[in-house]
Amino acid sequence: MFTLIGVRQIEGRSEGLAFEIMQAEMRELRKMMEISLMDRNKASRRGSISAIEYERISNLIEKVSGNKRIPMEEKMHQYHLLMREAEELMMRCDEKSDHMHFRHLVERIHQAMSENA
Repeated sequence: MFTLIGVRQIEGRSEGLAFEIMQAEMRELRKMMEISLMDRNKASRRGSISAIEYERISNLIEKVSGNKRIPMEEKMHQYHLLMREAEELMMRCDEKSDHMHFRHLVERIHQAMSENA
C-alpha cells in the first residue's frame, strides 16, 4: 500500500532519473559535436600533438564526470589539473582552430565543475 509520501518519493526519484538521463544525453551530444568539429580539421591535423592532447583531455573529462565513486574533493582536484593542462595547451597553440578547441575544453571543464558542485 502506497502512502502519499511514498508516491511523492517515487515521483521525485523518477524526475531525478529523467534529469540524469537528459544530462547524459546532452554530454553525448556535446561530445559528438566536438568530434564533428575535430573531423573537419582532421585531414590537416592527423597525428598532431594538439589533436592527441585534445582527445586525451576530453576523454579524461568524461571519465571523471561519469565516475560516481570518486569523492567530490578528488573530482574537483582532477578538474583543476585538467583545467591547468588545457589552459597551458591553449596558450601554446599556433593555429586559431586549435586554440578554440582548447578554449572549448576549458568551458567544458567549468561546466562539469559547476554540475558537480
